[in-house]
Amino acid sequence: MHTALYKASWDDDKEQGRVLAFLLQTPSDLPAAIIAPILLGASSTAEVWVKSGERPILGIVVPCFNESATIDVCASRLAETIVTLVERGKIAADSFLLFVDDGSRDNTWAIISSLQSTVAVRGIKLAANTGHQNAWMAGLDFCAQHTDIAISIDADLQDDINAIYLMIDDYLRGSDIVFGVRQNRNSDSWWKRNSAVVFYKLLAVMGVKNVENHADFRLMSKAALAALSQFPERNLYLRG
Repeated sequence: MHTALYKASWDDDKEQGRVLAFLLQTPSDLPAAIIAPILLGASSTAEVWVKSGERPILGIVVPCFNESATIDVCASRLAETIVTLVERGKIAADSFLLFVDDGSRDNTWAIISSLQSTVAVRGIKLAANTGHQNAWMAGLDFCAQHTDIAISIDADLQDDINAIYLMIDDYLRGSDIVFGVRQNRNSDSWWKRNSAVVFYKLLAVMGVKNVENHADFRLMSKAALAALSQFPERNLYLRG
């Protein structure tokens, strides 16, 4: 058994990135949350779609906290991405955006509610501000029940959304988890860039298996989502 590692590069006006796609095959090489689908006996779901000719349902999960200034642009650009993928025959027409309002104090939820009548948008409103990672988990839990693929991305769209096309292609080639990784941090301030370096090095010293410069931009298949949903932790750290 072996792990297949795929690297795809792209150029963007702001930054460069790459996509790391893992076939879930070698438990010793990957973190526990990632290898769980193997241990549960799950196989790649992409092969099923390719053989049957059906198209998988995609849910793009976007956590929101006081995002009223950016959510319209975010919804427009991601909705356009979904439409393009549908037109290319990559995903099902009932794919959607899922905004998770993490207890916003502005009118974020009102905007999400209004968007649901115009584009393929769904929303989850949390009763209080539970934290970024818990908002992710709420969205991913929903996708585990209603989609075949989930992609998580921040509302500020600092990640290159063009990488979503590469992620879907890798999924259709059999990958269950695809990480979006920043190739450089030139757009960050000196402090943010260097504190990130220290953060990832500290995690490595502590023995944490982490994908450096990967935050929350990733694709997960239904098998991976099902495995993740079995972890009962409340103090979550989903990155890397």
